[in-house]
Amino acid sequence: WSRAYGRALSGDVTGAAADAEILQKLAPAMPYTSQITSLVHAMSGRADAARAALGEASGLDAHHKFHLAEAYAMAGDHDRALDLLGEAVHGGFHPGEFISTHCPFFVSLRGSPRFEALAADAVRLTAEFGAAAGRPRAPAAGT
Repeated sequence: WSRAYGRALSGDVTGAAADAEILQKLAPAMPYTSQITSLVHAMSGRADAARAALGEASGLDAHHKFHLAEAYAMAGDHDRALDLLGEAVHGGFHPGEFISTHCPFFVSLRGSPRFEALAADAVRLTAEFGAAAGRPRAPAAGT
């Protein structure tokens, strides 16, 4: 999955698709299989197939929900993506800088008030976690 995800992040849809096929054969029930399969469909312009590839998210941990949020965002189901992203961030998975700035799969969500609020929560929670762990806080944006 990690190789497929890295390929998808870098825009290598063909490579990600090849890895997704391997996952479908070897681990069809693994949550990451449906996530990467959905991303490949969405990146290829097949939003309906992307949504169909996604299963039920109940019972998944915050990290899995984050990755499903990426797939739903790419498939054009922004409300579901934001629901899952909120569950991920408030459930303990909140790589703030990646969510707010770097994740290419959230481009369609950036600028929406709901996404921006979740991204701000993620940045804040990451800083609080770092402070609790004795790490220095990053400077506030714009300073």
